[in-house]
Amino acid sequence: MRTFIIGFLALLSGAAASGATPPPEGPEGSHSGHRAQWRSDLERDAAAALGAAVMAEIRSARSALLVRGPVSFPYMDRQPDGSYRPQRPAFAAGVRGSRGWIRIGADGTRQPFDAATGRELDRLLSSPGLWSGPAAEARCTDPGGALVLARRPRHERVSAFPCGFEGPTGRAAKLVLAGGITDWSEVPAEQRPAGLPLERFDERTASAFRAMSGLYEERMIVLRSRAEWQGQWRRITARQGEPPPLPPVDFEREMLLMAAMGPKPSGGYRVVIDKVVDQRGELLAFVRFVSPGRRCGAIAAVTSPVDIVRVPASAKNVRWVVEGRAGDCP
Repeated sequence: MRTFIIGFLALLSGAAASGATPPPEGPEGSHSGHRAQWRSDLERDAAAALGAAVMAEIRSARSALLVRGPVSFPYMDRQPDGSYRPQRPAFAAGVRGSRGWIRIGADGTRQPFDAATGRELDRLLSSPGLWSGPAAEARCTDPGGALVLARRPRHERVSAFPCGFEGPTGRAAKLVLAGGITDWSEVPAEQRPAGLPLERFDERTASAFRAMSGLYEERMIVLRSRAEWQGQWRRITARQGEPPPLPPVDFEREMLLMAAMGPKPSGGYRVVIDKVVDQRGELLAFVRFVSPGRRCGAIAAVTSPVDIVRVPASAKNVRWVVEGRAGDCP
């Protein structure tokens, strides 16, 4: 028990020493007197983690991001001499040079960001919200201690994140810490990669479920076997009486992604699986729910749109991102 208490007290004192303290509460103006302290804490800790040469490189760069990651309740790391030390926050920097963005890690590694990540960093640093948003949000009690220094020509800003990374600054910080884009859902559609090849059934097959399916609830389903496909085929074609023959699928090579929009009061609604991106550890499936415009004529009947695509077989988890908009008249 005595050992536990000593370790717990050491953890708390270490967390305080690392600067993991929540920013003060209050409106944006009340943070102006604390930015100097945030900068001092960030530059002190970053110099120890990254070195003086890297800090000089960050200060001289036209565009740069310096990130101290959050440590809300650090674990105790056992040292070689048998003592314990609170886990330190992660540090990373992104510096834009003549050849693009470079990531500098606390271990001294230097790695170019891929082109898509570089474009996203440029986009985020060009966002007015990065420079005009709140410097800190004190909506929680988690003393995360995350700090971010953002620089570009004629702009420089230090922000604190006690409740987790948010907004353009938070998204840029996550890219720098991760070393690349891990969540394409936050990237504008026109900047997303092409994704996996998508194949759809022929027109005759798709007409059996595109608008008048038998699924009366919103559902996103991954089908990896013939038995699963057969069960869903019966459901989506239930309004046709006798179900049409089951379309063949080679589940050794491919799998099906199915998105159902649920019941709608008229025609003119569509669901479209736009893109499936193979990212680290998962597949990200983008689904677009399209509603008819106000001046669009539509049949007065309950519809239940479905879209199905074939993609290469994968054991990865599929995460769905639904994006809705009002559409043009078909």
